[in-house]
Amino acid sequence: MDALPAQLNTDKSILNEHSLNAVKKLLSEFQEFAPYALCIALQGEIMPFKIENDSKKPATKELLAKYEELLDAKLKKQEIRSYAIAYNMVVSTNNSGAVENTNAIAIKIKQTDLVKCNYYFYAYSFSPDKELLMGESWGVNL
Repeated sequence: MDALPAQLNTDKSILNEHSLNAVKKLLSEFQEFAPYALCIALQGEIMPFKIENDSKKPATKELLAKYEELLDAKLKKQEIRSYAIAYNMVVSTNNSGAVENTNAIAIKIKQTDLVKCNYYFYAYSFSPDKELLMGESWGVNL
């Protein structure tokens, strides 16, 4: 059996778990978070990936595009073997026929051009006393 598929599944789980835990910690402490990225080096080391930015609060779309551009280049050059980008988004959910908008943590995981990107979504809200409440979760491959 080829070791690559097993490694890809392991990397995907590691990236998803580390991203989700980091974002949940930020949401619990600050009730918000900026896009967050991390990657797995060729040797298996998990590393946060930061972008130098002059703006204190850059637009999320611009930041996501920059993360993707830089991380895709590292992946193509085989400097890393996979990466994840976690960001906030509003999603529509269907609860008993009623469509509701809710905040969700979105995590995009990209490993190689041979494998589809994985997207994981974790709905969340806050209690009146600002405690983080996690809701439904789901994933898709694109």
